[in-house]
Amino acid sequence: MPAYDPRYTPVTSALGQIAELFRSFPGVVRSNHPNYSFTAWGKDKNKILEPHSLAFGLGEQSPLGNLYNRESYVLQLGATFDSTTCFHLAEYKINYKKVIRLGAPLLVEGERVWKEYQELEFREELFAEIGESYKTEHVLKEGHVGSASCRLFSIKEAVDFAEKWLNQFDSNQNAKGRKDGL
Repeated sequence: MPAYDPRYTPVTSALGQIAELFRSFPGVVRSNHPNYSFTAWGKDKNKILEPHSLAFGLGEQSPLGNLYNRESYVLQLGATFDSTTCFHLAEYKINYKKVIRLGAPLLVEGERVWKEYQELEFREELFAEIGESYKTEHVLKEGHVGSASCRLFSIKEAVDFAEKWLNQFDSNQNAKGRKDGL
């Protein structure tokens, strides 16, 4: 852990210590989404972060969509599959979608305004099961950093797997509903 420096030391833990520390480093930029912002550093940071649509903030027109198209990787440091953000991209690609309305205060030309936008109703409760199924069918690099269990895997491979898994899950649910007379 670096020594305390007011420019770099995290002030909140809401996003996690690593994300908050990274966000505070010089040259790191943050996307403009009020609920699903991403941070990036390096020569391609703007290509990764833009565009970041207000509507459907983890879909194709988001940094997550850009990372998928760039065939990037996920590095989970002490995290589990239930918090695997890239699985949300699969939710935009499947047949079943429940669209909801959300809102947030934004600064527009220096004025605070309330903006509403469309988003999907996410199903994070399925992510742990998706991840465990993914792990049985694909090779992931796993190890430890300190005492944290870590894994490295392809975003594209994971999202494509999650898309198939979710479509199959929804098909099974629909078949079960018909069988049960629902």
